[in-house]
Amino acid sequence: MAAFQCTECEGGEAFEDSAGQTCGHDELVRANERLEILTALSNDIVFDIDCASGDAQVFGDFEGRFGRAPEQGDFVVHRRCQKPCELTITSHDLTDLIANVSPESLVDFETSTEGPDGERIWYRYQSVVLYDAEGNPVRHVGRLLDTNEAAQRESQFRRKAERDSLTGLYNRAAALDRIHTALNTEARPCTFIIVDVDDFKAVNDTYGHPEGDHVLKQLALFLTQVMRKEDIVARLGGDEFAIFAPGLAPGPAMDRILEHLSRGPFASQRATDGRRVSDGIVHRAAPTISIGASCCMAPPVDFDLLYETADATLYRSKEDGKARYNVTVIG
Repeated sequence: MAAFQCTECEGGEAFEDSAGQTCGHDELVRANERLEILTALSNDIVFDIDCASGDAQVFGDFEGRFGRAPEQGDFVVHRRCQKPCELTITSHDLTDLIANVSPESLVDFETSTEGPDGERIWYRYQSVVLYDAEGNPVRHVGRLLDTNEAAQRESQFRRKAERDSLTGLYNRAAALDRIHTALNTEARPCTFIIVDVDDFKAVNDTYGHPEGDHVLKQLALFLTQVMRKEDIVARLGGDEFAIFAPGLAPGPAMDRILEHLSRGPFASQRATDGRRVSDGIVHRAAPTISIGASCCMAPPVDFDLLYETADATLYRSKEDGKARYNVTVIG
């Protein structure tokens, strides 16, 4: 078996390899480079302590992150280290490494893939391509950083901020933001609908506020069942709800939808219907619904005009006797 020497290794130590391969020096260099690149990408701090010598190698911009030089107490955790030690700390700032990476070679973005159950799994893609002197790519180093838990948490926070706490519909601010965005992009006719519970104050006064809350939740569920997924359904406040329906224009389809909505979720329920509780019967409220709709035939249209027109149309429905709908066409 032939003996080979690695000219890179200190002392030129000989080793045997029947295939004539070099020693692990190249792989070690690659591993070190890989560690440095991934550490720089993540903005993490990596440390490597030799307990026998007390040498502590710190990789990353510690001072930039913490505003001071690294100290022994940053790395020696007494619940893991039982005996006292004195560290000699050497910091490795990777700023030069990142400075030598061209903007074209660095990729950093958040994305997701579909999991086995169809759910989205989020992760952060980071990679660097290293080039030789002639500009040819020679290395591609990167990582997929698990950000799924943080993304799910952010999604929950965003949903909580956008949703009405009682009904689960979009709240006023979130709905108006989405409607404004849609109005800037829609070329189709669109309809804005205001839905109002008739004599809602009497519901609370007669049946109590818990029953009033029940009415609002049932109405919210009813609206989402009647409308399409692309429609924006929101609770504007109190007993006032709104629907923005892109593509909905006057005609049989609109008439069917508005007729269905105006019947409300309690059309088959009588005011004498009730639910049994431990001490008797609690009657359920069965209020009617009034609706005002404004339809823009040729967007773009100013939302304030759309809203004010629908609100005035709702008022007309109330004046006409409630439990009905009216539509006003704009343009």
